[in-house]
Amino acid sequence: MTRWTRVPLALLLGAVLAITATVAGTATPAQAAAKPGPVGAVTATGRLAGGKANVALSWPKATGARSYQVLWSTSPAMRKPHKAGVRKRSYTVRGLALGRTWCFQVRGVNGRKLGKRSPVVCRRVDRVGQASPVWVHAQQLRSTASGPRVDLTVRWPRLAGATSYELDYRQANDLVVQAAGKATQRVPSSGAGGEQETVVPGLLPNRTYCFQVRGMGGGGPGLRSQRHCKVTMPADRGPLSPSASIDVNVTSWNICAVVSGCHAWGPRRDGIAKRIRALSSDLVAIQEAGMNSGHTVDATADLNRLLSADYGVGCTSGLGRDRILYYKKSTYRVVPSGASGDTIFKDGAGRYVGGACWVTVEDLATQTPITVASLHLKVGSTTADDDQRRAEAAQLVRAIGAGAGDRVLLVGDFNSSRSRPTDKSGDYLVDIGMRDSYDIAARYDSKTHYASAHGWGVVAGTTTMWGAHVDRVFSTPGIHVASWRVAEPMSGGRYTDLLSDHGPLQVALQVPIS
Repeated sequence: MTRWTRVPLALLLGAVLAITATVAGTATPAQAAAKPGPVGAVTATGRLAGGKANVALSWPKATGARSYQVLWSTSPAMRKPHKAGVRKRSYTVRGLALGRTWCFQVRGVNGRKLGKRSPVVCRRVDRVGQASPVWVHAQQLRSTASGPRVDLTVRWPRLAGATSYELDYRQANDLVVQAAGKATQRVPSSGAGGEQETVVPGLLPNRTYCFQVRGMGGGGPGLRSQRHCKVTMPADRGPLSPSASIDVNVTSWNICAVVSGCHAWGPRRDGIAKRIRALSSDLVAIQEAGMNSGHTVDATADLNRLLSADYGVGCTSGLGRDRILYYKKSTYRVVPSGASGDTIFKDGAGRYVGGACWVTVEDLATQTPITVASLHLKVGSTTADDDQRRAEAAQLVRAIGAGAGDRVLLVGDFNSSRSRPTDKSGDYLVDIGMRDSYDIAARYDSKTHYASAHGWGVVAGTTTMWGAHVDRVFSTPGIHVASWRVAEPMSGGRYTDLLSDHGPLQVALQVPIS
């Protein structure tokens, strides 16, 4: 039998109160967690990862935050955002679709309390597109302690999304850029205008250099451009002293007057004469003028009449007088005792395929003689055609002869260029000491990759590696080429006033005084 012990009432009440107080203490909710402070500005840096984008975020510490919530959405208003919780103050959002703008926010977290969101930051991460090829705008020959060097000014169209560019170049007789020995110039985006420009210094004279450019953006590098190649100015073709030279401006123009496939002559006649007068060159070499087969149109007679106030006829050649050399009467005259003549080019079957005329004129102020030819070599793209053009160039040089002196210009439609698989007529003239103005000009006043012959197309055709310039001005040693351009009016990459299937080529020269 259990014996009960009597406990005093006061002691029992004290014990009950103590137990109650203890239980009450463990059951009372903890003090509420403090709400984190706001997150400051978030930094977002995007990079491409295959076909997706990764955006790395970082942010400053928020007061009272034990962790953070990252939010991202394609909506600047942050509707229906994706979310991720992190303990660090950085996070990379991965696998984002390209071609869209993504927006980001971060807020601090303390328990169940969420702080104020950071300001929204948005980023669009696209791959930079392929860059367009460079072209050469100018070249400057200068003396250095280690010998003559050439500085090239190159340009290219600015690329959307590019914050900088990498310009690769290399002395490249093999026309390859991406190989051992290439140099890279990093060019910050100018941020203004439609073209980017930089100077490539210290190149060797009379060498071939090839270039490629690519844009660099938030998504990394874009695709490289196609190649553009350039022969640098030879050391003996630099600028001449004004006191020891005369300025000679030369135009070459195939006017496509009466040849089969040309547009009607009548509607173009006055415009062509007006363009020639506006260019105001000292010497003008015309090809494909002449008379039609029915003898009902005589483009040569028309031009002679329309230009007679300003220009004299130095020479004509061809079965229909289709090549002409004009000289400005106010500053030049024909030298009666100088070299002059004409020659017809025939193929192996004896068929007429072109020709040339030449004449010696002299500057009235200094009596400096210059022998100038207007020529038209055989058309065609076969190896046999190129062999024929080489033979024609040699025939012309022999016909002009040594009596022409040491100031000779061969001007006209060569039907060949460096862009062809072979350019034997050009190679032959270089071998005997002459140079193409396109190679050695100090300045280019039209884009070098727009071809001089455009075939009546209103959209400018481009040949990016060299430029397909079949219209050429070759000169003998000692003559400096100050500028080169195809003088065809353009707007927005389109020709606006076509008068022939060729644009007039205009070249400014410095010729040494005799």
